Amino acid sequence: MGKATRSRVAGLVVAAGYSSRMGTSKPLLPLGDTTVLGQVLRRLRGGGASPLLVVTGHRGEEVAEEARRHGAVPVPNPDYPEGMFSSIRTGVLALEELDLRGAVLLPVDVPLVKPRTVAALLDRFREEGEDSWDAWIPTFQGLRGHPPLLSRRLFGPLVGYRGEGGLRALLVQRGDRVREVPVADRGVLRDMDTPEAYGEVRGLLVREGVPDREECEALLALEGTPERVARHAREVCRVALALGRALEDRMVLDLDLLQAGALLHDLAKGQPRHEAQGARRLRRLGYRDLAALVGSHKDLPSRTRTPEAELLYLADKLVDGERLSTLEARMERMRQRFREDPEAWKAARTRIRRAKGIQERVEALLRRDVGEVAS
Repeated sequence: MGKATRSRVAGLVVAAGYSSRMGTSKPLLPLGDTTVLGQVLRRLRGGGASPLLVVTGHRGEEVAEEARRHGAVPVPNPDYPEGMFSSIRTGVLALEELDLRGAVLLPVDVPLVKPRTVAALLDRFREEGEDSWDAWIPTFQGLRGHPPLLSRRLFGPLVGYRGEGGLRALLVQRGDRVREVPVADRGVLRDMDTPEAYGEVRGLLVREGVPDREECEALLALEGTPERVARHAREVCRVALALGRALEDRMVLDLDLLQAGALLHDLAKGQPRHEAQGARRLRRLGYRDLAALVGSHKDLPSRTRTPEAELLYLADKLVDGERLSTLEARMERMRQRFREDPEAWKAARTRIRRAKGIQERVEALLRRDVGEVAS
């Protein structure tokens, strides 16, 4: 059928199980400003999946009511005690009656998948064509996660499958027809089966606006950042965190944000106004505070002068390539580099002097040389 540029892809949520390890119904637990089921549906809708269906079973009427409240269609599975695959089969049978080209399948206990991950799967599906693969599966750090996007061509084989291992086994059987899609989203691997895991998920939701180190590394890889630029960013990160940890009992600092900003500050290196381009890319990914930090790292405009921005600015100027240097050495190198370009030398001198002012304030607070702290 060629490329699926105008095709509809549903979101299918499996929410029929007993939640026995959790001790209460997972879909109905509060999570953020809604329920677990509400979060899952919001993320599927935000990524572009439509329509949304929810397979129900245990506490079916309550889950169905919650599904309808969020604009989804409940699909009851009377055979839910047989296990998850029976619910997947029930949901796919309902999908076969609709004019759809595929479905994004998400268990309700995987509630932190980012909308952009759903969008990335849909983009691949539409770019490569619905007949090119049976399924597209997101991966993080080389591990397969949720949600798979199933092409309509897989619906029949799935409904008819009677072997052991359910959907996972079916996809293994069709291995050469399955496409892996790398994403910078740890949420594809994060499930929620126990009260302890639920507590962790609630904590992670609060910090969702800042990618962790591994997600930052995945973003650098997805953006095609040259390895030498990535090595510079890692050294800037090391220096920035060393200064931040030394200062955190003297000022309010978000070290997670500082870490992400340092790792991603040169995300768009090589492009014109790379700091603005990197910030724009991060805003599109939903990282507003991080985008502001990255956008300020070159010239540090006064409107963005947060403690994290100042430490990133200083660390970036202290690192020459992949090595810790000094501002005096950086100044001399810039003087040599721009000796035939007075305007560029003036701008570089201004940046180094600005960093020197930050360094002096940091050293006054710590009563130590920043080189000693960052070594």
